[in-house]
Amino acid sequence: MSHSSPFVALVIAATTLGTGSLNAQQNPLALEAEIETTFTTSAGQQSVPGHYYRSQAGKTREDSPLGSIITDVTAGTITLLNPATKEAKVIVMAGQPPPPAPTAGNALVPFEAGTIEGHAVTKVRQEMAGQTQELWTAADLGLVVLSKVVAPDFAMTRELRNFSLHEPNPAVFLIPNGYTVTQAPPPPLP
Repeated sequence: MSHSSPFVALVIAATTLGTGSLNAQQNPLALEAEIETTFTTSAGQQSVPGHYYRSQAGKTREDSPLGSIITDVTAGTITLLNPATKEAKVIVMAGQPPPPAPTAGNALVPFEAGTIEGHAVTKVRQEMAGQTQELWTAADLGLVVLSKVVAPDFAMTRELRNFSLHEPNPAVFLIPNGYTVTQAPPPPLP
């Protein structure tokens, strides 16, 4: 991973957690899904495939070509796995204050309902400082299934699809054998 990749990974994990992916249900549905993240800049467009796992205990894992992010809400940890260097960086988030709640000036505003793969979704949008963020949440899954960020000269869309409702293999939430494990402090809050 590049130096900025762990920060990007934390932002993605925090976005997923902060938008109710786990908080929507006490016992979230166990599932697996494919992820496609598309980045658009003035230089062109690039799509990156990935995979998403969530256990009924609330552990999540996201795999991408850059590595994996394992989030354990109960333990308060985010683990970044780098398969190229066989390193695992464990960031302890326990005791960290939750992200600030949206204020009236930057609240997410519902604008439409729809469906994705037979799951009813609620669509919300937030606009501020020349940037628009859109989240589509499937209430039955307790999960953001599509997110979009559009800013000047940059756009990112992240979509989960091909859902399979079953408990993933518990091994996907473990640090693989042979990895060097380091602890890291949480990043400073903005």
